[in-house]
Amino acid sequence: MAAAIAAGSVLVVVGDAAGLQFAFAGNLPVTIDAERIVMSDTSIEPTLSTGNGMRTTLALKSRDFRADNVCVRSSISVPAIGEVTVRLFADHVSSSDVTIDTAGMDASDLEIRPARTANGIPGSGTSLTPFQLNAGSFTAARIRFEPQTFAATLIASGFHVDFTQGRQECPQT
Repeated sequence: MAAAIAAGSVLVVVGDAAGLQFAFAGNLPVTIDAERIVMSDTSIEPTLSTGNGMRTTLALKSRDFRADNVCVRSSISVPAIGEVTVRLFADHVSSSDVTIDTAGMDASDLEIRPARTANGIPGSGTSLTPFQLNAGSFTAARIRFEPQTFAATLIASGFHVDFTQGRQECPQT
């Protein structure tokens, strides 16, 4: 397995709230589950991700990001130990600037409004992107991302981590 570029560091801890700068790109399989995500001033557009080779992904960018009951999970194979799963949990997460390139997204309830699209025409000088969806708000319930890259400075409350041997899923929300 190719190693991923990853960074995460706790910046401030006050009571049960923590500030966390978090970014990764690479071949590390990561899944992000959340009971609810609300994003404002959001754009969604197809792009090429360099996080896992050159793959077509959806780039989600938001200036205001909030999520409830979040679980970030990754399982990796460690020599002499076998498969290990790392899970990071948070009751609430917020950020003023989030970028996610994802190859897939599942949600049970999705609301985007007000929404407008912009079409790019190759060679016209506007954009090489086939479309861009801009929304005032993006709300999803019981959502799962499998990001290729992720970058944000997060404020989390109710934050904890667990390490388990074997492959473990996030609990159902």
